Amino acid sequence: MTSTLAQGVGRSPGESVRPLRALAASPALIVLLLGGLALRLTIAYVLFPSSGFESDIASYVSWALTMGEHGPGGFYQNAGFADYPPAYLYLLWPIGLLAAQSADAASAAAGLVKLPPILLDIAVGYVIYRLLLGWAWPGRRAEPLALAGAALLGLVGASFLPLGNRPA
Repeated sequence: MTSTLAQGVGRSPGESVRPLRALAASPALIVLLLGGLALRLTIAYVLFPSSGFESDIASYVSWALTMGEHGPGGFYQNAGFADYPPAYLYLLWPIGLLAAQSADAASAAAGLVKLPPILLDIAVGYVIYRLLLGWAWPGRRAEPLALAGAALLGLVGASFLPLGNRPA
């Protein structure tokens, strides 16, 4: 038989019970993630606008434009080559739709394909923050550790970690 823990189990006597809101974020985390987003956008679009592996960027641009033109139903019949899972293609679909509105769709898509990995790194930084807060030891504050974990992905990004090659 299993049951959930009673609210307040594991807290110090006299300590008030504070419910953890689903999307709660400290002001320090918000500043950290917004700073990380600004840094990553500056690196990707101002300092190194032509960064990224040329063949990867070309594949993402082609897939985005194909998704924008044919949608998911016609993608595999028209793409020629696709070695990524379909979920990533759904992230590229709105990029293809937006780029198609531009006079130079390929250039517009090349600039926009850097956005999903950057935004997902920021989101993963938030998730890491929340996970580390949940792993707090009784009687210790986990906020500094959680902020450091969020900074690892929010400021640096997974593209710089040895986890695989992704566009910057």
